[in-house]
Amino acid sequence: MKKIFNLHNISLVLVVAIVSIFSIVKVNAAITWDNNKNSVTISRDVTGINNPITNTFTYTVTADGSNPTGASNIPSGGTVVFDGSETPTSNTVTETGTIDFSSATFTHPGVYKYTITETASSNSTYPVDNTEYTVEITVQNTNTASPDGENFTAYLFLKDSSEQKVAQAEYTSAADQSDFAHVVLNKHVTGGDADVTDYFPYTVSLYAAGTYTINGLTAGVSCGGSTQAATATLSGGSTSTPSTATICLKHGDSVTIGYENSLNTIPTGTRIDIVETPGTYTPSYTVNGGSSVSSASLSNHTLTNGTTTVAYTNNKASTVPTGVILTIIPYVLLVIVSVGGTVLYMNMKDKKPSKK
Repeated sequence: MKKIFNLHNISLVLVVAIVSIFSIVKVNAAITWDNNKNSVTISRDVTGINNPITNTFTYTVTADGSNPTGASNIPSGGTVVFDGSETPTSNTVTETGTIDFSSATFTHPGVYKYTITETASSNSTYPVDNTEYTVEITVQNTNTASPDGENFTAYLFLKDSSEQKVAQAEYTSAADQSDFAHVVLNKHVTGGDADVTDYFPYTVSLYAAGTYTINGLTAGVSCGGSTQAATATLSGGSTSTPSTATICLKHGDSVTIGYENSLNTIPTGTRIDIVETPGTYTPSYTVNGGSSVSSASLSNHTLTNGTTTVAYTNNKASTVPTGVILTIIPYVLLVIVSVGGTVLYMNMKDKKPSKK
């Protein structure tokens, strides 16, 4: 019987099979981006602030359901990151990000549409913007000699909700002022030996980027080796390294750290430390009217929204001057002896017999 399959026949069958496969399956075309435009720029504004912020906005790319098949390596989204270094202008801070489509590939000509949506903010103080933009990519076959050629040109356009072409996706939202904090620091002095004119140094440490004020100080007081002004400044800090200021308070003083209901308030979640130098007084404090803590140091306290009231009390109780009793005892004894001697003399005189 003749061998049906020899080496020549096997090779021929393989060649036919390979050709058949490539005739059925199209490979990804080589993409040339018109004017090298293959990405989308996102511009993100946060308004209503006076200090840098730390926040990440997240964006999602969603394919239109009517897109042709064969698209791959489409980006899933992107981010815009505020790292606390951007200085606000006119109470607005701005940062940009990019969504890169340069790695996208297509196997068919056609119009491909993708929606860009801002889907998350890492801090609820800075709300998301629900504006949507559409990325429209028109893919054309520039190899007119062969419909299945691999020379594709892609034209990328960004459109807003009214289908108008725009240069970049612009998102903005105002900071939620209810998500900011400020601290009211009160000072009290008690005790029979307390001097209500005494000033006590405090070191305030704030773990936040930006510049914040301590308002309501008594100007002209010598504190921490320098003369105190009516306002102190906390600046140059971060979430890991604090900005610090030394202030001096006496009985009845009340100061505010971060203005209430203003753009100078402190972001919630910020850590604050307050340390007093009480001298010969016994210190304690309360936070928001809670239990008294027998300490001069409020450490690692995280601020919540609204007002945090920290009230320090320094006590110096009266003491009995024990030396007074010892001092007057000799005089008391002299009086007792004198009176006793007089009484004894009078008694003895009365008992003498009379002469007849």
